Amino acid sequence: MPFKNIPSRQRLINLDSNIANAYYEIYTDGSRIENETGYTLCILKDETNIQNHLFKLNIFSSVFQVELVAFEFAANWAVKEKVKVNIHTDRLSSIAVINSANTRSEFVNKVK
Repeated sequence: MPFKNIPSRQRLINLDSNIANAYYEIYTDGSRIENETGYTLCILKDETNIQNHLFKLNIFSSVFQVELVAFEFAANWAVKEKVKVNIHTDRLSSIAVINSANTRSEFVNKVK
């Protein structure tokens, strides 16, 4: 049965396993400390840290939102570089919402 309300340009992402031949491993983390909300992203190749990105977001952003923005950044980076990556996170709720076929949130669907 086809998914409804999912644009045809979107692809299904398998979040249950790692890609064995991925060129990079990307680790993400979102956090809030006092009134500061942001995320960090570390890109590793052959277990060597080659890039780090740290972004501060709007003070009204939740940790859930910044985790999704980190996923989006990682995915866009991989597309730009034309490489396969594994994205790692400690946020089960973010994985669940990305895996969900019933998401109505425009923000979440943009990240997908």
